[in-house]
Amino acid sequence: GYVFSKMSDLPQHHASSLVSYPHGSTKGTCMTMKYAIDGEGVNPGQLSIFLKDDNQELLVWKANFETGGMIEKKINLRLDNNFAIVLHAQRENSAGGTVSIDNILFTEEECPSNPNNCDFEEASVCGYQNDFDGENVVAWAWGSGSVNSGNGPDIDHSTSSAEGHFLYIDGAANGTEAGSSGHLSSPILRGNTCAELWLHMGGEGAGQLNIYQAQPGQPNILKWTRQGGQDSRWETTRFQLDDVPEYQLKFEVFIDTPGANHIAIDDVKTLDINCVSPGA
Repeated sequence: GYVFSKMSDLPQHHASSLVSYPHGSTKGTCMTMKYAIDGEGVNPGQLSIFLKDDNQELLVWKANFETGGMIEKKINLRLDNNFAIVLHAQRENSAGGTVSIDNILFTEEECPSNPNNCDFEEASVCGYQNDFDGENVVAWAWGSGSVNSGNGPDIDHSTSSAEGHFLYIDGAANGTEAGSSGHLSSPILRGNTCAELWLHMGGEGAGQLNIYQAQPGQPNILKWTRQGGQDSRWETTRFQLDDVPEYQLKFEVFIDTPGANHIAIDDVKTLDINCVSPGA
């Protein structure tokens, strides 16, 4: 069996909550669960997970995209005090959605890195790497709202906090010129034919983001592109991938005008579902 919350039972933007028994303090516990967000509309519901102690309720993860069935998620939990886990199922746009969870498991170890589902919270950034071939190349950086130069996002998408992390290009970084580019490659990915990510493009002259699917010995295939700013907020997109055994995602940014602008990405994943972009 499993537990679920029907969105039709909730007023819009209200949530139902499920709270665990208290757990002991943890530094490096991996929580594994299966979840589903199903229903009509672009955003049928949202599932959020919080760690709650006597002083705070800390958001550690959230999802608000239809999953097309149960999918697995692994989440690293780190808190010094005794805590309870709080799961919020919130109604968004649709009255017909359902948020479901099943098979929650805790192991006393860090979650293994999964390049097909990366939130960039670990310094290893799931094996993503800068490519420095060419001229006027600038580096993608691992940043957070609390430590970036002021040009990056104030918060990440995964945790909606200044402590959460993302990868970004800073338009004011040393060596940045008009026409500078930044190139980022994922590790080898296997399976799944739908890519999903969140992006944050802010400031005048932020430039252009291109995303390619790459295979050894084959020309890179442009799968998605966006030009210009987005009112400095996190937005999501999905795009279809070719069904091949192995591939990489390559992210290419061109800076129009150096200065107080940025392009950032977070929560990059590939999914084995029918790939429908928001608003389609």
